[in-house]
Amino acid sequence: MRITEQLLVNFGLKGFLRFNMAVESWRIRLNTAIPKCPIGRSILWSFVFLIFLYSFAYAGSIIVVPASPLIGEVLQKTGWMSPTGDYQAFDTTDDLAYQGRTSVKAIAKNNVKGYPNLHKPEHPNDGFYGNGASWLSLGGGPSWLEFDLGQPELIDRITFGLDRTGGHGDQQSGQFIIEVALIEDVYANGNDSDDTNEYTQVLDSSNLGFSGIVVSPETIQASFDPVIARFVKMTFAEGGRGVDEVEIFAPAVPVCDFDENLLCNVNDINLMFMQGDLVVGVQDADGASPFNLNGDTVINNQDINQWLAEAATENGFDLPFVRGDTDDLGQLSPARRDVDITDFNALASNFAPQGTPSGIFAKNWHLGNFDGDADVDITDFNFLAANYEPNGYGAGQAGTAPEPTTALLLAIGGLFIAAAGCARWSSRCEGS
Repeated sequence: MRITEQLLVNFGLKGFLRFNMAVESWRIRLNTAIPKCPIGRSILWSFVFLIFLYSFAYAGSIIVVPASPLIGEVLQKTGWMSPTGDYQAFDTTDDLAYQGRTSVKAIAKNNVKGYPNLHKPEHPNDGFYGNGASWLSLGGGPSWLEFDLGQPELIDRITFGLDRTGGHGDQQSGQFIIEVALIEDVYANGNDSDDTNEYTQVLDSSNLGFSGIVVSPETIQASFDPVIARFVKMTFAEGGRGVDEVEIFAPAVPVCDFDENLLCNVNDINLMFMQGDLVVGVQDADGASPFNLNGDTVINNQDINQWLAEAATENGFDLPFVRGDTDDLGQLSPARRDVDITDFNALASNFAPQGTPSGIFAKNWHLGNFDGDADVDITDFNFLAANYEPNGYGAGQAGTAPEPTTALLLAIGGLFIAAAGCARWSSRCEGS
């Protein structure tokens, strides 16, 4: 698998774009800092790339979150007293792992014996919390759970717990690894014969400060960069581990993402513009329209301002996108954002103060319409002129990169010193 394909599998689209932009920013810095010593520059660049790759590979978080809402009453498995046999339904509306959707029954390795209707491999995605509908592994070596979502899905987090009914929590999860795959040759209990070739790791709890301890009613959320997967595997480092339910979720759609592709870019603001004249305002009496970002009764320029701020935040910038910037909406930090001659030319070539015959083509941000009416006029030009910044605007612009860790700074500092020594070897560096 080529490295770009592997990065897309590991990080998802947005994660890969952020990684690529960060690496490119540092590449430009290093080429500028060591212009006359290609040997030292190549060595330094290789180390920086590997450090960035390592840091992105271990992205993720583990936190405690509320459980999904409970439904109905606590039930009890036949032959078991409370709380051991307790289980209760919960809201599975957004749970991609739930058997009632396209998913099938979960499978597992090293299942505990002797509890015929209490601990089963298929319980962790049956739609019930509680020890009475849970899975437990044998003591000893590692164990795993696998989930077939039925079709490829974009996912970015899972949640799990030991006993969300709160009455019987004598097991711990310990450390765990989450892996994903698009294909699985044999989906069957205990079979992992080709998993090393099929699955890609997206999260290792031991790298995120997770203690491995879960209090009985807690719900643990493990998040990672969005990735497309059909099969999800959760491997526990030790035996004797258990969960009552594992839920798998798609990324939450940002409020600035109107076309629901998890990107906030010019296509989204153009969709807002298509709602009508945003200078006059488009009525939205109940405030239910997704384009009415501030929740009042009208879609207008206040919502444009809020979209510019929300999109910038979603894309990693500290300051909003600005009116006049025709070609940078959708850029991810630390990419350069500017208002320059290219933006001026876009506006000038589409300047139509009376609007176009249909009014459609003028309702496009990238053509120079910055206020959401049906024309490109002097008001739009004034926005561009007021924000004209050919050298870049806002925090996190060209030449910046994500804040490096101490280890990264030390590594780069040491390599700079080593590379500087190359300049003394004039016989090797001369003419390069």
